[in-house]
Amino acid sequence: DVPIASGVQLSVLCAGSSRSGSAPDVLSEYSRVCSRLLPNLPHKDILEPSEGCYHALVRDANGKMLGGASFRLVQLSQPGDDSPPELLVLHVSRTVVAETAQRCGLGSCLVRYLRALLVTHASVRTMRALVVTQADNHAVDFWRKCGLEPRSGARLLVESLFRHSPADFPVCEGARPMLQLIATSSASAEPATPLKEAKGRVGRRAVTRSSSRRAF
Repeated sequence: DVPIASGVQLSVLCAGSSRSGSAPDVLSEYSRVCSRLLPNLPHKDILEPSEGCYHALVRDANGKMLGGASFRLVQLSQPGDDSPPELLVLHVSRTVVAETAQRCGLGSCLVRYLRALLVTHASVRTMRALVVTQADNHAVDFWRKCGLEPRSGARLLVESLFRHSPADFPVCEGARPMLQLIATSSASAEPATPLKEAKGRVGRRAVTRSSSRRAF
């Protein structure tokens, strides 16, 4: 567990994790919060083992679930390029904060931690770092405050990830892809958490998938 604010702890678990006796219960509680606040988004990836899928969970000093984020790390290279991957992408598929903890800066703290985690892994590999998500209308301002923008390349990246693995990187109908390219040399980083990363290549083609929501 890592303290990210006064009286608040953050832990990172793999989907379907059973590394400790309490892990399944923690993930079940996270799943219930997501189902209540994000009813239009499927959440089976939280409890079912899914390689490379992680959940950053935020709890108070008493262990009560305050929220979390689900994410994957993927290394990308250009099509036809056999050189080592040059871009490390943090794909955030959901973020949620419980009603009682909203508008307290918890969501921003969570995103900052994930960004620092990304920078740590990218710096070790001397790779560029990029954060991408698909925001619905009510979450666009939040992600802008976190530094992401709906740039033209965001949709291309989301579609490329979908082609790499449709089940792991669904394209959300009606959502706005947003991204941020991070300078790894200047960003602060937390101690690295060992995470498994997928590999893929950037490509082109448009697709659509189910709708998504985020709650803060």
